[in-house]
Amino acid sequence: MASEMLKPYTMAAIERLKPAPAGKRDTYLHPRIPGLILRVTDKGAKSFAFEARVKGGEKVKETIGRFPACTVETAEAEAKRLSAQMVRGIDPREARRRAGKDPTFAELFKAYMEEPGRR
Repeated sequence: MASEMLKPYTMAAIERLKPAPAGKRDTYLHPRIPGLILRVTDKGAKSFAFEARVKGGEKVKETIGRFPACTVETAEAEAKRLSAQMVRGIDPREARRRAGKDPTFAELFKAYMEEPGRR
Protein backbone atom coordinates (compact mmCIF):
# COMPACT_ATOMS: atom_id res chain seq x y z
CA MET A 1 0.00 0.00 0.00
CA ALA A 2 1.21 3.51 -0.74
CA SER A 3 1.11 6.16 1.96
CA GLU A 4 -2.39 6.98 3.14
CA MET A 5 -3.77 9.82 5.30
CA LEU A 6 -5.07 8.59 8.67
CA LYS A 7 -8.04 10.59 9.97
CA PRO A 8 -8.50 10.89 12.86
CA TYR A 9 -4.92 10.42 14.09
CA THR A 10 -5.91 9.10 17.53
CA MET A 11 -4.89 6.24 19.81
CA ALA A 12 -8.19 4.47 19.11
CA ALA A 13 -7.83 4.78 15.32
CA ILE A 14 -4.26 3.48 15.46
CA GLU A 15 -5.26 0.53 17.67
CA ARG A 16 -7.86 -0.49 15.04
CA LEU A 17 -5.32 -0.64 12.18
CA LYS A 18 -4.72 -4.11 10.79
CA PRO A 19 -1.23 -5.52 10.09
CA ALA A 20 0.23 -4.88 6.64
CA PRO A 21 0.19 -7.68 4.04
CA ALA A 22 2.94 -10.31 4.44
CA GLY A 23 6.37 -8.90 3.62
CA LYS A 24 5.06 -5.32 3.40
CA ARG A 25 4.86 -2.23 5.61
CA ASP A 26 1.96 0.24 5.52
CA THR A 27 2.58 3.96 6.05
CA TYR A 28 0.00 6.42 7.38
CA LEU A 29 0.51 10.18 7.13
CA HIS A 30 -0.49 12.66 9.82
CA PRO A 31 -3.23 15.02 8.54
CA ARG A 32 -1.79 18.19 10.15
CA ILE A 33 1.95 17.60 10.71
CA PRO A 34 3.87 17.12 7.45
CA GLY A 35 6.52 14.43 7.77
CA LEU A 36 5.01 12.59 10.75
CA ILE A 37 4.22 9.02 9.73
CA LEU A 38 2.97 5.85 11.37
CA ARG A 39 4.43 2.60 10.05
CA VAL A 40 2.62 -0.72 10.49
CA THR A 41 4.48 -3.98 9.80
CA ASP A 42 3.08 -7.29 8.62
CA LYS A 43 3.46 -8.55 12.21
CA GLY A 44 1.28 -5.69 13.49
CA ALA A 45 4.08 -3.62 15.09
CA LYS A 46 3.34 0.10 14.90
CA SER A 47 5.91 2.88 15.15
CA PHE A 48 6.06 6.62 14.62
CA ALA A 49 8.72 8.25 12.45
CA PHE A 50 9.48 11.67 11.05
CA GLU A 51 10.74 12.19 7.50
CA ALA A 52 11.81 15.53 6.05
CA ARG A 53 14.61 17.29 4.24
CA VAL A 54 17.23 19.16 6.26
CA LYS A 55 17.43 22.76 5.01
CA GLY A 56 20.02 22.72 2.25
CA GLY A 57 20.67 19.01 2.70
CA GLU A 58 19.42 15.51 2.31
CA LYS A 59 16.20 13.75 3.28
CA VAL A 60 16.31 12.28 6.79
CA LYS A 61 14.04 9.68 8.41
CA GLU A 62 14.08 9.46 12.22
CA THR A 63 12.22 6.82 14.22
CA ILE A 64 10.36 8.45 17.11
CA GLY A 65 9.05 5.44 19.01
CA ARG A 66 6.85 2.36 19.09
CA PHE A 67 3.14 2.55 19.65
CA PRO A 68 1.55 2.37 22.27
CA ALA A 69 4.55 3.21 24.50
CA CYS A 70 4.97 6.33 22.38
CA THR A 71 1.64 8.16 22.34
CA VAL A 72 0.21 10.28 19.53
CA GLU A 73 0.85 13.42 21.60
CA THR A 74 4.49 12.47 22.22
CA ALA A 75 5.03 11.68 18.53
CA GLU A 76 3.47 15.00 17.49
CA ALA A 77 5.65 16.97 19.91
CA GLU A 78 8.82 15.18 18.79
CA ALA A 79 7.94 15.66 15.12
CA LYS A 80 7.52 19.40 15.70
CA ARG A 81 10.88 19.53 17.51
CA LEU A 82 12.63 17.63 14.71
CA SER A 83 10.98 19.83 12.09
CA ALA A 84 12.20 22.99 13.84
CA GLN A 85 15.75 21.60 13.97
CA MET A 86 15.74 20.63 10.31
CA VAL A 87 14.36 24.01 9.18
CA ARG A 88 17.36 25.60 10.90
CA GLY A 89 19.66 23.25 8.94
CA ILE A 90 20.44 20.94 11.87
CA ASP A 91 20.61 17.26 10.93
CA PRO A 92 19.19 15.38 13.97
CA ARG A 93 21.51 12.43 13.31
CA GLU A 94 24.57 14.67 13.52
CA ALA A 95 23.21 16.47 16.59
CA ARG A 96 22.73 13.09 18.30
CA ARG A 97 26.28 11.99 17.41
CA ARG A 98 27.72 15.21 18.84
CA ALA A 99 25.58 14.96 21.97
CA GLY A 100 26.94 11.48 22.64
CA LYS A 101 30.53 12.77 22.61
CA ASP A 102 30.13 15.81 24.85
CA PRO A 103 30.23 15.31 28.63
CA THR A 104 27.09 16.03 30.61
CA PHE A 105 26.93 18.71 33.30
CA ALA A 106 26.89 15.96 35.95
CA GLU A 107 30.09 14.44 34.50
CA LEU A 108 31.81 17.82 34.39
CA PHE A 109 30.72 18.63 37.95
CA LYS A 110 31.96 15.27 39.24
CA ALA A 111 35.34 15.77 37.56
CA TYR A 112 35.55 19.29 38.99
CA MET A 113 34.77 18.08 42.52
CA GLU A 114 37.35 15.29 42.26
CA GLU A 115 40.16 17.74 41.52
CA PRO A 116 42.69 18.01 44.36
CA GLY A 117 41.77 20.68 46.91
CA ARG A 118 38.06 20.86 45.97
CA ARG A 119 36.58 19.60 49.24
